Amino acid sequence: MKKKILVTVASVLLVILLAAFTYYLLSTFVKRPSNKTISTPELTEVKSFDEIAKQYGRLSTKLPAYSPLAGSYSTLSSYSYTPQGATYSVTVNLPFVGGFEHKNKQSEDLTDVTKITTELLVSKGFKETNYPGRSAKLFDSKNVICLVGSAAKTKENAAYSALYCSQKNERGVLETESKEVKKLIELIKDSPSPLDNSPTISRYTVTENEKKFTTLMFVYSGKLPSRAYFASVNDKTYYLGSALHSSYDNDTPSELPVGVLKAANDTALYGDFIKRQFRL
Repeated sequence: MKKKILVTVASVLLVILLAAFTYYLLSTFVKRPSNKTISTPELTEVKSFDEIAKQYGRLSTKLPAYSPLAGSYSTLSSYSYTPQGATYSVTVNLPFVGGFEHKNKQSEDLTDVTKITTELLVSKGFKETNYPGRSAKLFDSKNVICLVGSAAKTKENAAYSALYCSQKNERGVLETESKEVKKLIELIKDSPSPLDNSPTISRYTVTENEKKFTTLMFVYSGKLPSRAYFASVNDKTYYLGSALHSSYDNDTPSELPVGVLKAANDTALYGDFIKRQFRL
């Protein structure tokens, strides 16, 4: 009986030793998946962007089918920027660098100019980045951001490609525009806040002498937009209230905020400036 127990114990130990040896072999020779996450490549710094802009302008020698473009529609330069730590995005229009339009007004083929522009930017350190929902191409770096926008031909204009860029520092439009928007947002004390639901904010300003009328449009995913109104006189800015709009294209809300009506009637301060913004 005692001998049988010893044999059983020995068998169990042998099984354990074989299992341990098998695990060792598997852990040694079988490559296990890494726990490390794949990081995206770091952006590089673009040196001497002014020189790049000059080189872009000289691309006309490689593009005999195109003419230099004097100016373009600002809608192509539109870019949504999320300031650091913010729960909202700010729509900015990147400054126009230059562009090329097709000499043949019937042609819509912009392949050559887009290809050569892309090659130039990538060779200088820009990284082409996905920009969903837009026909434009986005090129990013540590210190400069660019859009290459394309416009189809119309009855009046030929098809063209244009380049828009901004520095990322405090001198660039990304920072300056987001600071202007933030200053206006801080004047809004409404509850609930228009910043709820992570809106994209666009700023529109009308200036007349020492007066300014500014609208912030808050666009929400799947919801109607709202707008906040501000008036400035001699660099002093007043919040006039907010309103929900029945559509994206409707400039005038169904019901004007009380603050807007008061400002419209304050002709001593604004004259008829506020009235004219709403055709009152």
